[in-house]
Amino acid sequence: MKIITKTQSFNFKRGLLLILLMSVNMQGFSQNDFSKLFESTLPSVLKIETFDSDNIPLMSGTGFFIESNGKAVSNLHVFKGAFRSHITTSGGKTYDIDKIWYKNDSLDLVTFTIKKKDNEVFPFLRIATKLSKIGEEVFVIGNPIGLDFSVSNGIISSIRQQSGPGQIIQTNAPISAGSSGSPLMDMNGFVIGVITYTFTQGQNLNFAISLLDKNLSKDFIGLDLSKFSESIKKDNGKFIDDIYANVRGFHYAMCLNWRFNIDFKKSMIGGPEWQVFISKSDKLTPIESYVQGYFGDKTAGTTAVLVVDKNLAYVISFGTDYSISPSAKSSLVLVSRITNGEASHIFNYVVENTRINSTDNRFLENVGNSRISMIIEDQIYVRSIQLDDHIEGIPFSGDTFYIKQYKIN
Repeated sequence: MKIITKTQSFNFKRGLLLILLMSVNMQGFSQNDFSKLFESTLPSVLKIETFDSDNIPLMSGTGFFIESNGKAVSNLHVFKGAFRSHITTSGGKTYDIDKIWYKNDSLDLVTFTIKKKDNEVFPFLRIATKLSKIGEEVFVIGNPIGLDFSVSNGIISSIRQQSGPGQIIQTNAPISAGSSGSPLMDMNGFVIGVITYTFTQGQNLNFAISLLDKNLSKDFIGLDLSKFSESIKKDNGKFIDDIYANVRGFHYAMCLNWRFNIDFKKSMIGGPEWQVFISKSDKLTPIESYVQGYFGDKTAGTTAVLVVDKNLAYVISFGTDYSISPSAKSSLVLVSRITNGEASHIFNYVVENTRINSTDNRFLENVGNSRISMIIEDQIYVRSIQLDDHIEGIPFSGDTFYIKQYKIN
């Protein structure tokens, strides 16, 4: 399974874009009703374009105004690697983005302001005060694959609760690359969430970060674009999300859908070939598992689902910036524990890599600390994971997982 963030890149490389039309057939709404709703909300939606320090286009995404003074919301990963950025309104006016604030390192959300005239005011969208029910209709306005300001519609497929990002809204409204940061709206035109990522295997498995349980005026940190660009210091913990946005997006999505991936492998013709073995009493035993390696722009990552038993599973993600020299590298390690079908995030750190002397001239590294450590081959392939997690009532401590060779997508 591959995850795509809904951002269109002008410099596609292999693999992953972290993070997504026109078919209007709404029960309970006439074509004219929905057209009026689209027309009333469209002026508040924005196209975002970012550029590097040489003014070369990087990405395009979507945002939307939430205040008349020009304050707006989008996804953090839209600004990955950016040195400069601007917005374009549906009316064709362009404004440079002035200041950006991000929520924290567990949410893919930013608020930002634009450079404008003192007396300018803007149409804006209001945040809903009540979440729509599963099965109710919603719609999205975004900029998919360069088709600016397109609308799509669908329903709320599910509402999930996670300890890190909070409420996640699943929708079947069609989403494509370039729609990161699009507003997911109810049929009164109120915003219920921000479109953030999708699964490309399966049919219309699209996800939005809910805004109903978020405070968009509290606990935001100012983002310095000069530090957020490619010259970022890798040991500066405040600005790690631009490097590892794809890793975080994949990890949180897998926490929501880990069981789906395991069951999908079980349904494959010929039965599953599990990729992970657990070491117990000097014996290697295959376990239910799912492993996905992926490339971003310059970032490689691996996410593994490890099913220890019917009551316990883990989602473990590793991400590294492979564009810099091995001696300067650090990596992100994320660990979530799945108990009773729910994920709790137990490890979220940037850790240092240590080169391992190899007798057969392979490039091996040790990544982590005393609680979790990994052996990495050729800088990007996770080959073993040692996890020490003491849980009351569950006998699990100090086990090692060995991962068979897998392909990076």
